[in-house]
Amino acid sequence: MPNHASATLIGHLGRDPETRATQSGTMITTTSVAVSTGYGNNKKTTWWNLIAFDKTGEAMVNFLKKGDAAMFIGEPALREWKDKDDATRQTLELTVQRMVLLGGKDDQPADTRKTTAPVAKKVSEDAPFDDEIPF
Repeated sequence: MPNHASATLIGHLGRDPETRATQSGTMITTTSVAVSTGYGNNKKTTWWNLIAFDKTGEAMVNFLKKGDAAMFIGEPALREWKDKDDATRQTLELTVQRMVLLGGKDDQPADTRKTTAPVAKKVSEDAPFDDEIPF
C-alpha cells in the first residue's frame, strides 16, 4: 500500500523567497512561514521552512514578499541536521506543490483595514408580521 502525507499551511512569510539553482539546473526556492494557532495567552506560532521547485518557486518569488499571507499545500517532513556544535537539530519543512495568495499586510490603506459591524436596519413598527409559522 502506498504512503502519502499532505499538509495545508496558512500563515505569513517570515522572509522574502530566495532562489538558487542546482548543478543540474533545477531551480530551488526557499522561504519560511509562521503559522499561528490558538488565541490570547494560548497563542502559539510554529515556523515552517518552505521549499519549492521550478514554476512553483518562480511564482513564489514573483508574487510573495516578507509578511504576505498565503496558503501552501504540499508534503510535510521533519528534517534532521547537525549544528556547528555537532548537536542534532530538527526542522519542519513543507515541499510546496500548490499555493494560494491571500494578500499582504499593505494591500489596503491602514484606515480601510478596520472592519465595522454592519448597522442593523430598524424594522418599522407597522411592517406586516404574520405570527403563523408556515411549517
